[in-house]
Amino acid sequence: MRFLVRMWAIQPIPLKANELAALAHKQLAYWERLEKAGKVIFTAPYVGRRARVAIYDVDSMEEAFDLINEDPLFAYLEREVVPLGTNEQIQKLYSRMLDQE
Repeated sequence: MRFLVRMWAIQPIPLKANELAALAHKQLAYWERLEKAGKVIFTAPYVGRRARVAIYDVDSMEEAFDLINEDPLFAYLEREVVPLGTNEQIQKLYSRMLDQE
């Protein structure tokens, strides 16, 4: 199961600059660990914004929930989580639709 997760900082950020930097450093290690484990297949910051996008590749909704909640900056980010399908799934759907005609 894949999930697109868009994250952006809550405003105002209720942390001192050095506290935010320390958590952001931990978050980078978190992303690296998840990428090495194959649980995040893509992540990148937005340019010019305190925001990020990630694509999680997990075995269950529960695993996605747990990994998202383990983010060191979890308490300071708003999120939008979008479940993703596959091209194979959509191809099967369209083929069934064509077969019904």
